[in-house]
Amino acid sequence: MQSQTRISKIHLNIIFDLDGTLIDSAPTILKGLERVVDLFGINPLLPLTQSLIGPPLKETIQSLIGNDSAYDIEDLVTEFKSYYDEEGYKATRVYDGISELLKGLVESNCALYLATNKRFLPTQKIINHLGWANYFKHVYAIDKYSDKPFSDKTAMIACLLEEQKIHQNASIYVGDRREDWEAATANSLPTILVNWGYGDFEDLEIRTSLAISAHDLLSKIASYQ
Repeated sequence: MQSQTRISKIHLNIIFDLDGTLIDSAPTILKGLERVVDLFGINPLLPLTQSLIGPPLKETIQSLIGNDSAYDIEDLVTEFKSYYDEEGYKATRVYDGISELLKGLVESNCALYLATNKRFLPTQKIINHLGWANYFKHVYAIDKYSDKPFSDKTAMIACLLEEQKIHQNASIYVGDRREDWEAATANSLPTILVNWGYGDFEDLEIRTSLAISAHDLLSKIASYQ
C-alpha cells in the first residue's frame, strides 16, 4: 500500500472484525451454504446473497430453514463445516491494501486483535494461510470458549477488553456492519467502519467514520494519536 501516512511509535490497540473488514469470504461461504441447501433438498427462506454474511454460522443456517423446520440444524452445520474447514477457507480473498496495512500497524507498535463471529478453527486456519498469525496478539471468535460461546459481539468485545486489560481510551474497533458499530459503542469504543464489506450505511452518524480504502483507514487510525 503506497501511503505517506505514518503511525507514530505509540501503543494503540486496534480490534478488527474479520469477514467484510479484512477479508472477503462471501463467495466461499455462499458456496458452502449452497452445497448444504442442495444436499438436503432445502428450499431456503432467504436468497443466498452476501447479506447473510456476518452472524454466527448456526444463526445464518437457521435463518435459511426457519425455526419450525424438520431439518436437524446440527447436521446442516456439520456439512457446512466439512467443506469450509477443509477447503473452503483457502479461497478467502484479502481486500486491497490490507496485508500491508496490518504489517505497517504492527511495525508502528500497534497491538492488533481480532473479534469475529466466525468460528475459532477456520479463523485460525485463515490467518495462518494468509501469513497473519504473528500480527494478532489475541483472537476472539464466537466459540473461543467452547463450553460457553459468546451470545453476541457486544459480549465478545467486553470479554476481550477485560481479559486483555485494554482501556477504551487507547483503543479502536474496526468493522464493516452496523452491528459492529453497535457492539463497539456499547463497550465505549470509538469505531471506524469500512465501506467495502457487507454493511449498508444510511445512518449519517455511522457514515462520519466510514473508511473508503485501506489508505483512508490508515489515515483515520492515525487521527486517534
